[in-house]
Amino acid sequence: MDATPESWSFCYKHYRTHHRFSDGSIACILCIEETVRKREPEALAMWRSILEVLPPLEMEVLHAHIEMGSVVTSDSDEAIMLRFLAAKALRTKSTVDEVLAEAIRTRSVRCILL
Repeated sequence: MDATPESWSFCYKHYRTHHRFSDGSIACILCIEETVRKREPEALAMWRSILEVLPPLEMEVLHAHIEMGSVVTSDSDEAIMLRFLAAKALRTKSTVDEVLAEAIRTRSVRCILL
C-alpha cells in the first residue's frame, strides 16, 4: 500500500498512514482516539442506549469484544464501545451517531464490530 502524503491512505491532519482493518477499510488511529476523547462525556449514555435494546446473544458478542479491547487499554467498557463506534464511523465516512442509531435500530452490534 502506498502510504506517502500523496496517497489516499494517509492522514493529513496527523501526518501518518491510516490503519487497515480486517474488512479492508482504513482510518487514522489518532483520528479515532481524538473522536473518543471528544465524545467520551457521552459514552455512558451511548452504552445504556445500546444495552437497552440488545438481545442476550448480541450482548454476549459485545461483551466478548469489549473484553478483547480491555487487553490493550484500561478504559471503561463504555469508552471501549465508543472506540468501536468511532472506528466504524471513520472507516465508513459516517458519524458516531449514525452508527449508534443503526445498532439501536437493528438491535445488533454487527454494524459496529464488522
